[in-house]
Amino acid sequence: MSKKLEKGFQKQRLVIPDSSNKGNDIVADINWNDSAKGKYIRFTLGNKVSIVKKDHLMSILFMLGNLKEQEAILSPFVRKVNTLKFTKMIGISTVKDIRKGELINVLLDFSFNPETNQITLSKGSKFGLTHNR
Repeated sequence: MSKKLEKGFQKQRLVIPDSSNKGNDIVADINWNDSAKGKYIRFTLGNKVSIVKKDHLMSILFMLGNLKEQEAILSPFVRKVNTLKFTKMIGISTVKDIRKGELINVLLDFSFNPETNQITLSKGSKFGLTHNR
């Protein structure tokens, strides 16, 4: 290997023992060269070698896991964000199509993320109330 691997991408080898005790252990090599770092895992079983994308292996592990194990796999990628939820009643006065002077009240739901100062509107109102002035 011509260059040293970047920090955090050191070569690693894991031997997965054969549960049947027949000596067919699987060797998993991680970051064995520059082009593989963080993307591929090389599995060796005897004299056969297979290179697998890390994403494919993670998908298999996710499918095999129960809810708690799946949460552990996702936890580095998912973070909790506290938001504030508001409901505001908005009154709309019309001049045509309904009845002139009729007031329509619509509930509008939106949330506010204080970390980013972003406001997200809901997909629509829950219901509309109408009444005459």
